[in-house]
Amino acid sequence: MSKPTLPIRILSYNIRWAAPPAKLLQNEKPWELRGPLVLEHLLQQTGSEGVVKDGLGEVKVEGTMAAFICLQECLHEQLEDILAGLNAPRRDAESALRAQDPEEPKSNTDPLLGPGREMEWSHIGVGRDDGMRKGEYIPIIYPTHIFKLLSSETVWLSPTPGVPSLGWDAVKPRVLTLGVFEHRVLGRRVVVANTHLDHEGREARVKSVSVILEAVERAKRTWVEEEGEMGVVVAGDWNEGDGGEACREMERGGMRDLYHVVGEDRREGGEATFTGFRGESGERIDYIWVGPGEGVCGAEGKGGGRGEEEEKGKKCVWRVERYKVLDNVAEDGVYKSDHKCLVEDLVLL
Repeated sequence: MSKPTLPIRILSYNIRWAAPPAKLLQNEKPWELRGPLVLEHLLQQTGSEGVVKDGLGEVKVEGTMAAFICLQECLHEQLEDILAGLNAPRRDAESALRAQDPEEPKSNTDPLLGPGREMEWSHIGVGRDDGMRKGEYIPIIYPTHIFKLLSSETVWLSPTPGVPSLGWDAVKPRVLTLGVFEHRVLGRRVVVANTHLDHEGREARVKSVSVILEAVERAKRTWVEEEGEMGVVVAGDWNEGDGGEACREMERGGMRDLYHVVGEDRREGGEATFTGFRGESGERIDYIWVGPGEGVCGAEGKGGGRGEEEEKGKKCVWRVERYKVLDNVAEDGVYKSDHKCLVEDLVLL
């Protein structure tokens, strides 16, 4: 009996930490101005339509899709803003219902939104400095009404991955956030992971990949679907260009860079993902990896991307539909971030 296919959208976005005024770079605006633009990106790319006016609480949108939002350089207050903005439409609808029926039961599944608010979007991930709220989060934001969280963990990219720690020649603590999710209706499971490798430590980047792959394999062994191969997505800021050592380690570990899976006719938005706050030129250092590598098929691939891959004789696990890099400059010239947001559409077969 064939399994139901599951379309999934993956977003990977380094949103740039909310730097104080004294640490703003040239052309960089404070988070108070950039935040609504980042949120607008996320709303538009998760099947919602709306306009951000005067702040994160003014968003009016409808609808969500099966999507995972993987952020990097996200501080606690930024995560609060984004979750509040994503959940604003749900709160508005709940308020209207409670006005009609004040006795309607109220529930809360995420303390970031305060008491009495049932979540539509939630997150996994903690601050990398102390395992709680201090330092950069590498969160995975997901729609709770679509996916059930089976398990999650934060892994420090170091020789002591179970505790907050600095790895090898890295200059900052680096973490992997990993979750195993199950679609509430279809029952399909997927491993989604998110990371941000060190910007200076070459050894740390390479050795971090081994920690990442070990965590992925551990999750797969625990939660694999019966009679099937489990789909894996690893998103993040790799801090190195295509063909770098850490990228090659991912490939040797059985993961595929989706940029190289889709044909040019299915790529949108150019190649550079990091531009700084200076124009459109830059380099590709942000990636979305998918595995198992032998099970990743292009939309026009072998067997139409739906059945057996004729050349290798192995069944496709993923069909890759689209690879897109979003613009990072608003109409008024404000840079949303020093990175561009990656959006990739996949189908779990």
